[in-house]
Order: sequence, then structure tokens, then C-alpha cells
Amino acid sequence: MVWLKKGRDYMPDFKPVMKDYKKLTPFKFQILQSFPFIAEDFDSLTNYELLCKVVEYLNDVINNENNVEDNVTALYNSFVELQNYVNNYFNNLDVQEEINNKLDEMAQDGTLDQIIEQYLNSSAIWGFDTVSDMKNATNLINGSYAKTLGYHSVDDGGGALYRITNTQTDEYQEELENGLYATLIIENNDINVKQFGAYGDGTHDDTTSIQLAINTLRNKVIDIGDINGIQTLYFIRGNYKITSTLILSPLVKISTIGFVVISSYVSSGSSLWLRPETNDIIDGTLSKVRDWYQGNYINGTDGFVLKNMSNQNVIGLEIGLRGQVDVLKGFMLAKIFGMSINDFKVGLKLNPINLYCCYFEKLTLAGSIANDDVSIQVGDENLTTSINSGERISFTDCQLGSIKVYAPININFIRCSFDFTNYVIYSPNNTGYSN
Repeated sequence: MVWLKKGRDYMPDFKPVMKDYKKLTPFKFQILQSFPFIAEDFDSLTNYELLCKVVEYLNDVINNENNVEDNVTALYNSFVELQNYVNNYFNNLDVQEEINNKLDEMAQDGTLDQIIEQYLNSSAIWGFDTVSDMKNATNLINGSYAKTLGYHSVDDGGGALYRITNTQTDEYQEELENGLYATLIIENNDINVKQFGAYGDGTHDDTTSIQLAINTLRNKVIDIGDINGIQTLYFIRGNYKITSTLILSPLVKISTIGFVVISSYVSSGSSLWLRPETNDIIDGTLSKVRDWYQGNYINGTDGFVLKNMSNQNVIGLEIGLRGQVDVLKGFMLAKIFGMSINDFKVGLKLNPINLYCCYFEKLTLAGSIANDDVSIQVGDENLTTSINSGERISFTDCQLGSIKVYAPININFIRCSFDFTNYVIYSPNNTGYSN
């Protein structure tokens, strides 16, 4: 197609070119349509010659098809043979000897030791008889775990699970000889003082271990920041020697497993002092604080004895603040159950600052009548006024002696017995009290 100029416009000049048509007979036309590849001299062939070529081509096709069928049949037979071999091979497979030979080879060249060591160092829990054995171990690495069967000796009650780390934290940790740290894992709030190194044999000084246990659990509660995280510290059957005041926390409850004795060699002050610390309060509301403290704080169901061994004029158990005044700090809505406090100048001292709704049940406060020992003392010479205290404090089924009152307070005695010489309740400064 070309363009012709007419004036300022271009017009197409379209002249179609028609090719020559060939006249084909019906037979040739059909052959050409079905077998276009017969020959280039197609037009010169007669119908007979053309038919011969077609037949020749068809014979080649038939031969090829027969060859394909033979090949497919051979392939099928080979597949059946392979399937039977595989089935029979695995049904009768016995490679134990080959495995044994390979393991022997790996054991000889050290490959097996490397694989086992790599697995144990990363995933296994290493077992040790004591904490000392764990500290001296050379196979512990960062990220592994260790479990001890005891702290000082096997089955002494101090067995625990530890996580090995290269970082020192605020959690309770044992420092290892290789520079790593074994962090004590507290499982299901089940922890006891022997896991912190206490002996409970009446000979070794357990003060540091017990205080460490109390502080660790208290800090854990504060870190959790919820009353559901409150911890219970267990004392396992034994005789625990202390030589200085143990500071108990309202955030850590005390419970005994078996008969427990705390032998106090404290020479002054109090043997046990239950008091809240500055940062014990997680929630700044009084109702939440009450939730923290309610329940059995000391549970001596199996027997819990605090005994004075120093022959000094010391206090057995002191509860409450001595002078600080904060409505959110105190001791409330808690119970001390099943405890015996023996041979102290003052068995139980109550500091009447934010002290209320406390319950004492099945307590035995036994002192020396001859030495004029006091079973319960409220306040002291410097604390003669009750501050937000005194409501619903009760003693039930208790064995008591004389009571000395410096600050007025309301105490209810239910089914209690008193062993005394001169007085049941005495007020040195003639303060008022109700009985």
C-alpha cells in the first residue's frame, strides 16, 4: 500500500495482489491437509505415487508405535521389579551390625563424643550430688541447666534446679569456679531454706542462709508486683541455729514441713522481727495492702518452736513498726498458727502502729515465772500510744503467761489459759487497756 498526495492531503492507494490458485483434486487436497510434509515435488506426483508415500510413512509410524509399546512394557516390568525389591528389602532389612560398626568407628575417631558433648552442653540437665560439685564442674556452659540432689549432702533437702548463665542478676545465684553463675529456679513457689544453704542441724549458724531466702522471695514478690505472686518459704524438719535478728517480711509466708526448731543465740533485741519494709507496698491503696497480708503468715501445723538458747533478756517474736507511721505499712489481716515461743524475757512483742485484725491461734508462750518473764508485751517505754491499732486482735486456744501493756489496745482472749505468779495483765505506766 502506498500513499498518494492530493493537494495537502495524502490518500491511500490500496491495490491487493492476488496469488495464483492451484487446482487440487479432492484426493490430493486431503493428502496435503493430512501430510503436508510428504515431499516438495508434491504437484508432480501421481495419485498412486502419492498413496505409496503415504503408506510408507504409515508403516514407519506403525513400527515406531510398536517400538514404543515394547519400551513401555519393559519400563513397566522394571518398575514392578524395583517395587518388589524395595518391599522385600525393607521387610527383611537388618542394619544393626552396620550401625554398630559405624558407632564404633565414630567412637574411635572422637566424632561420637563431640556430638554427645554438643547436645549435653546445650540441651541436657546436668546432675550433681551437691552444690559444691556443681560449682567445681567443668562441663557447664551458658544456657545449660543443672540439678542438685542436695545442698551440702545428698538428700539433705536442699536439692534444686539451676539455670546456668554468664550474667550476674538480682536473683539468687551460686557463683561457679568457671566464672559462670547458677541461678536458682523457683518452681511452683516451692522453696525452702535448705536450698539457700541452711543446715538445720542445730550446730551450724543458719542466720545468713535464712535471711537470704527471705530477702530473695520478698524481692521476687515485688518484681512480680501482684498479690498472686506472694511466696511461701518452707522450713524442713530440723533445728536451725540463729545468732542475730531475722527480719521477716509480710510478703513472705512461713510454713513448716515436719517438726521445726529455731534455736536463738541472739544476745540482744529480738530473735524474729516481722516488719514491713519501705518498698513492700506494691499498690498504693489500703484495700490492696490488706489483700497482701491476709491468710496464715506463720503456719506451724507440724510443730514450730522458737527457743531462747542465749540466756539473755531478748524478745522472741516482735511484730510491727517501732516508730514509723504510715497507714499503708503495718501488719493486718494475718494469722500466726501453731507456734511455740519458749524461755524468752518477752515471748511476743506487739508494736501498736497499724496493727489490727490479727489472729493468733494455738500459740504457746512459755517463759520463766521465777524470772518474771512476759508472754505478751504491747508497746514499750518509748511507745506508749497506739496508732491506728487494736481492732480485732485475738488469741484463740493459746497457752499464755503474764501480759504487760504500755499502750492501750483491744485484745480478745478465747479459750486461753494463763500461767502466772503476780498478775495476768500489768500496765507499768497505768495506761488504759481492755481485757
